[in-house]
Amino acid sequence: MAGRIFLIVILASLPIGSLSLEERVCSSREIKNCPQELERLRNCTVIEGSLLIYINNPNFYFNEPHNYSFPELREITDYLILYRTPGLRSLAQLFPNLAVIRGRELLGDYALLIHENQNLEDIGLSGLTEIQRGGVYLKLNPQLCYIRSVDWSEIVKLKSYLPPRSIGNKDDKDGLCLSDCNNCSGRDCWSVRQCQKKLSDRKCHSECAGDCNGNTAADCLACRHVYHGGSCLERCPRGLLKYLDRRCVDESFCFNMSQLKVNRSSSGLECVKDCPAEYEKNGSVCTPCDGPCKKVCVFDGTEKLEIESTQKLARLKGCTIVDGSLDITLSRGVSENFTQELKSILGSIEVINGGLSIRRCFPLVSLDVFSKLREINGDKVSRGLYIVDNENLQALWSNQTVIIKGSMLINGNHKLCNDKIVTMVINAGRLETEINDINTNSNTSISAPKETNGDQVSCMPASIGVNTTHVESNSIQVSWSSISYFDHRRIMYVLFYRKTDRSNLTYFDDFSACGGGQWISVDFTPDETTHVIQGLQPYTLYAFYVRGSVRGNNTAGEVSNISYVLTKPDSPSLPEKPQVASLANNSLNVSWEKPARENGIVAFYLIKVYKQDYRRNNYEADCYGSSTKRDPIPTPGPPGGEKAECRADTKKDFDTEHDIQLEDAVVNLVFRGGPIDKPSCPIANGGANTTSINITAGNTTGDREGFRNTTTPNDPNVDPDRSEVTKYVQAQDKDLLYKFIVNTTFRLFTDMSHFTAYTFQIRACHTSDNLDPQHKEDNCGDPTMIGGQTDMDADADVIPRLWAKRNESAMAVTVWWDAPPKPNGLVRAFQIQFMKISDGKEVKPTCVSYQDYAARGGHVVEGLQVGNYSFHVRALSLAQIGPWSDWVYEVVVDTNVHPPFPLDAVIGAVVSAVVVIAIVVAVAVWYIRKKSQTPKNPDFSINPAYACKCQRVRSPPWTRLTFAAELNPCSLVPPLL
Repeated sequence: MAGRIFLIVILASLPIGSLSLEERVCSSREIKNCPQELERLRNCTVIEGSLLIYINNPNFYFNEPHNYSFPELREITDYLILYRTPGLRSLAQLFPNLAVIRGRELLGDYALLIHENQNLEDIGLSGLTEIQRGGVYLKLNPQLCYIRSVDWSEIVKLKSYLPPRSIGNKDDKDGLCLSDCNNCSGRDCWSVRQCQKKLSDRKCHSECAGDCNGNTAADCLACRHVYHGGSCLERCPRGLLKYLDRRCVDESFCFNMSQLKVNRSSSGLECVKDCPAEYEKNGSVCTPCDGPCKKVCVFDGTEKLEIESTQKLARLKGCTIVDGSLDITLSRGVSENFTQELKSILGSIEVINGGLSIRRCFPLVSLDVFSKLREINGDKVSRGLYIVDNENLQALWSNQTVIIKGSMLINGNHKLCNDKIVTMVINAGRLETEINDINTNSNTSISAPKETNGDQVSCMPASIGVNTTHVESNSIQVSWSSISYFDHRRIMYVLFYRKTDRSNLTYFDDFSACGGGQWISVDFTPDETTHVIQGLQPYTLYAFYVRGSVRGNNTAGEVSNISYVLTKPDSPSLPEKPQVASLANNSLNVSWEKPARENGIVAFYLIKVYKQDYRRNNYEADCYGSSTKRDPIPTPGPPGGEKAECRADTKKDFDTEHDIQLEDAVVNLVFRGGPIDKPSCPIANGGANTTSINITAGNTTGDREGFRNTTTPNDPNVDPDRSEVTKYVQAQDKDLLYKFIVNTTFRLFTDMSHFTAYTFQIRACHTSDNLDPQHKEDNCGDPTMIGGQTDMDADADVIPRLWAKRNESAMAVTVWWDAPPKPNGLVRAFQIQFMKISDGKEVKPTCVSYQDYAARGGHVVEGLQVGNYSFHVRALSLAQIGPWSDWVYEVVVDTNVHPPFPLDAVIGAVVSAVVVIAIVVAVAVWYIRKKSQTPKNPDFSINPAYACKCQRVRSPPWTRLTFAAELNPCSLVPPLL
């Protein structure tokens, strides 16, 4: 394992120049919950398809100790999705050299989708230079910054996909992200360390897409047109075909892939799945049409194509001649543009060599969708025209004549008037006298009973009994009584159901050609008298009835009354439009709107608050720059350049529906194939030991009371999307800061830390009278997430203490200080400034990184001259450049001049000498003054006080006396004997 990690680290450190253009092509990859599946990306340089990453395990981190990195991957031909992967903070290490996303196939309108990644801080795809088709979708990544710091117009090549759609990310509001690009000279960047590569920066060959490691076509990381033989080319060499719009293959490869060969003048030979416009299939080759293309459609050797869904309807696109019969049954609700979709596909059909059957096609209003149809060549075996049970059909062909051969049956079209039928029959070259009532014994070939066309009422008695035997949040089980007929085999039942907001419907109320709110029908055999209707909406009223009929005897049928049932509640959807507003440096106001689908009665909201820690290694020293504020990313409207004409309410509805459809598509893609269960997926723990973690999706369903309870992982009714989020929230509860229950759509949070980022998870919840308060989360929906940040505290970055000391061995001063105890976010760096007092000039501040400060506790100012100096310091936090501290002072002397004796000894000697000289001078002065005051011939006499003691005095041996000094009589020496 250690060797593998070492290899990964080495690969991650490879420069771009070390990668060659040698290709290792991989198919689509889906990484779901098991991190070891990432190894399937190893050595892939190109993914011909899409890449999905979904590792919803908060205990797994891509960096330490795993260090996953795939520097070889340079190109994805379809799209990239990163979904609910909390262990990832950036894509920088994972895909450092991903250069091109081509977007041949898109999810929605997007080629890059990053959705609900709680800890993602930046995208970091510094190698990405081209998204050739499709847009960028970024939603509910509460810590994601560096969105506005990227020039997306440089990357997204089709301007109709600009700007990126960004919702619920940290960078969506001003002031929450410090997306500094100062290390890039103020230009655009992916992160504080990653500058954006612009076209003007790259000196690559014109055939390169993305970056390169030289100026030749063989040095490209990806090709603008095609790749072949280790180089990028504008076209494939002669005899080769362009495949997937990116590489060259031979004919055998193309035909083995069940593809078609086409030679277009604009792009040369290509290997394609379907013939392009103005080309028709001729064996394995697409050839140009001679005039308008006549596309003959034959359906796998069958004589009839049954179309019961829009997916099968697409098989008719471009057909001009249908060699067989068409049986169209579209019984489900469809979009409001369905008529236009039908016309765009069916409008090219000119001839049907068989019959045309249109049954229970509720959205169909007119047969004008067959705008070019001129012949229906039916016979006695195959009816020419069969139009039955189309509740909204009001017209046949209005402005064209269609020749119809074969018999006709027009029945059960309750809004189709009889005169329209007569007009169509006459225009088809038939006689009005051929029209026969179905109840007569006439042998004419046209049956169009007046009783069932244009009648708007049901002529059948309400005698079938229906009831519901089991009701869930998304399904109901319906049973009905059978009808009697002598030939049991000819009986058929049709179950009709629809959503409603009232309980007084009639059989034909509220029909809409748009398909929304219409009756949906399901056919049954004579022996089927029960059915489970699935795919219903929770806590919604549905109406249903059953009609029994007899084939060949329309008057023998029966119908039930309309019944109503309310489905059970289910977990509500996400709260809508969360917002966070900073009111002060210690408070945040969080607000939101009700869920779009409450799925019951929302009684309260559960709010969890997580404090986000700043990671110091994301912020390098930047002593002179400031936060680069970008313009907000505008919200795109409907595609197709209609933003200017779109009304506000229409745009709002489009955006909401667009997001719901896209999220449903992502969830369906992630959980395709059922719940994700990886019972033996080892997750490395600390890089030493490994443990097996069982990741199961979907542990919840509705019980009989209509509220969620815990079930086994194998429950077939699980909601994998919800349970994965629930597991994730529970795993993160160790970092939970606050937990609140409110019954409003806002909450004011106070006593919060200044300039601190918080993540809020908001969940809408149902309630129950007997619900344990400790288990209130059991009835809550998925959380919506949003990030917020409190304002800065202007006084939080003050330096509390500063002191300095001269260095004994150098012309330098060491300055120490205490860092701010509670800065705004964290301290990125410090600035220190000094001034020589004699000059009075302040020197430009010096930058001191926090790492250097932490290692020394201060900074050494070197290269000073002799003199008196003053010093002060200020901190640079994430919010501001703090105020300067008070000045401290220190003296610098020249330590390079050395005296012969120690300085203290010299000074002592000088002082001693001065004192001795002063004493000698003082004694001399005193002596001279005294001498000048003494008489020259003194008169000696005996002191009377001594007379008694000096009676016997012997004369001294000397005869001559000399005056020396006056003596004190009391200090005379004894006489010499």
